[in-house]
Amino acid sequence: MKVWKMSCNVRDFENLVLVNYDDLQKMEDQFDGETYKGQWTPLLMKTNKKGNASDFPLFIWRAGVPIFTDKALNVLRKFIDSGYEVLPLIHNRK
Repeated sequence: MKVWKMSCNVRDFENLVLVNYDDLQKMEDQFDGETYKGQWTPLLMKTNKKGNASDFPLFIWRAGVPIFTDKALNVLRKFIDSGYEVLPLIHNRK
């Protein structure tokens, strides 16, 4: 088994928040280990703190929920198994 530690540079890079704070409860209710393929509605995100663009921006309202750009996902796919599901988000910049 491999264990990976992910960390973000919060000082120099952008971080994101939900546009609608009420979506945070929806996100917490839905992350229960079940698949959401065909049921997921992408949530709207906005930049909370500007900084350098990042392929792994910090989502400050929910620790443990990684957000990756498509570029980062393409690199990471070879390191992770099929035990994940990519759920799209909408950001005004991307």
